Amino acid sequence: MEWTIENIDDKYSVVRTYGKYNSANHYNMVEDLLSKDFWRPGMPIIYDHRELDISESSYDTVQNAAIIRTKYEAKFGDSRAAIVTVNDYMFGVFRQFEAVVEPDVRGTFGVFKSYEDAETWIQESL
Repeated sequence: MEWTIENIDDKYSVVRTYGKYNSANHYNMVEDLLSKDFWRPGMPIIYDHRELDISESSYDTVQNAAIIRTKYEAKFGDSRAAIVTVNDYMFGVFRQFEAVVEPDVRGTFGVFKSYEDAETWIQESL
């Protein structure tokens, strides 16, 4: 899994992922995002996962991703995170993630099949 991170006008971040998902790289991606000079707790994020291959993901994968997110709760704060997917399978996997992680964090999550809808949802929080 590889990624790019973009700061949009110091208002929100866009993380674009591609390649085959694995938990170790997910951890590294989170570390990379939270180490950026522009990052601040509560900053909204769009995770653009349209080019990410999660075909080998399972419920354990979802739980591991939730553990990673929960570990960094203080650094994420009450950030709003939009997750952009490309098909029904991805949408379902990321909705599972949302359901598993939301009770344990202050942030809110939305899963979208359209980048434009995700961006609108993020901009509503600015």
